[in-house]
Amino acid sequence: MIASRIPQVIAKALINEHSFKLKGTGPTEFHLGCDFYRDKQGVLCYAPKKYIEKILDNYRRIYGTWPKVAHSPLINGDHPELDTSDLLSEDDQKVYQSLIGALQWVIQIGRFDITTAVMTLS
Repeated sequence: MIASRIPQVIAKALINEHSFKLKGTGPTEFHLGCDFYRDKQGVLCYAPKKYIEKILDNYRRIYGTWPKVAHSPLINGDHPELDTSDLLSEDDQKVYQSLIGALQWVIQIGRFDITTAVMTLS
């Protein structure tokens, strides 16, 4: 991604002088899991909206239901150490680790409110 007052000059140099192949030239709308947009005052903002929707869709596809609603950082009476669920198969462990990894990326790109829940689950 190029952030500049005159990005066309940089893009031209990359293409003509350095033979780069650029894709998606123009204003950034989505990059590394974040949606980019301007608020009412024209300030550039970002939020991981599409990425979170994708994670939720994956969860629903895998488990057939939406995740339970939870309030962060801690849920009263939650004691994961007392969980008596069956251990996951090796394939299910990979799915679980993939979901946790996706949520850790969501934290990195701005959803700090889920940090405690994700770290507890991981």
